[in-house]
Amino acid sequence: MKRKLERQRVLLERMGKNKMYIDSANEKEIVEAFEYGIIKGVTTNPTILLKEKKERLKQIESILRINNTTLFVQILGDTSKEMMNDVLFILNNFSKDNLILKIPITLEGLKVIK
Repeated sequence: MKRKLERQRVLLERMGKNKMYIDSANEKEIVEAFEYGIIKGVTTNPTILLKEKKERLKQIESILRINNTTLFVQILGDTSKEMMNDVLFILNNFSKDNLILKIPITLEGLKVIK
């Protein structure tokens, strides 16, 4: 038992040196995850957001209010123009301080990044 507790302590110590993010758009789940004290933020993607069946902007807004969290949001679009429009839309609607945009690394995504 003592050995198991020591292993758990070491693992928690290592995790504390890394930044852990929960993959979710469920507000209740996110709040509960923050209670563990090791979660630094939230990461989403279109599929995760769709599971909650809420309007995307309202979801982003709600998540950002939780614990003043860092939130990763994947940009939508198939073409570089669609992606750039989504980048501008997100940046015009939210503060950039705790929002990180995930741009798909595709040929079209690379055009947006460049």
